[in-house]
Amino acid sequence: MQPGAIYLASRTGLPIVPVGVGFQKAWRFSSWDRFALPVPGSAVYIVVHRPILVPAGLNREQLLPYCGQLQQALDAATHRAELWAATAHLPPWPTGPIQASFTKSENSDSAADRVELAAATLPGSNSSQLAA
Repeated sequence: MQPGAIYLASRTGLPIVPVGVGFQKAWRFSSWDRFALPVPGSAVYIVVHRPILVPAGLNREQLLPYCGQLQQALDAATHRAELWAATAHLPPWPTGPIQASFTKSENSDSAADRVELAAATLPGSNSSQLAA
């Protein structure tokens, strides 16, 4: 995995939110990544993994461990979404549900505050407690 997303997260202070997608029915290409094209009318299952926070100001060598962490998170979310699509049952995370609480102070401009503000704009979202 290339470190571009990790580099941007390090420079902006924003978290990376890994997302996995599974399709009830899809055509699979024989490419290296088994690209999937959903069959029209097929259900789509989306799993959002725990956000990855990357410290600011990392050099190229310091970014590399986060590449592995991001790849593992993407693989886990994709595997879970594909399993959900195949069985129509959402399997639990191995370590149980992941919950995070964010609070905003008046003078803070942290990544957590930006996540809270972004979540607050989603219909039906509760910005005081987000579940991934």
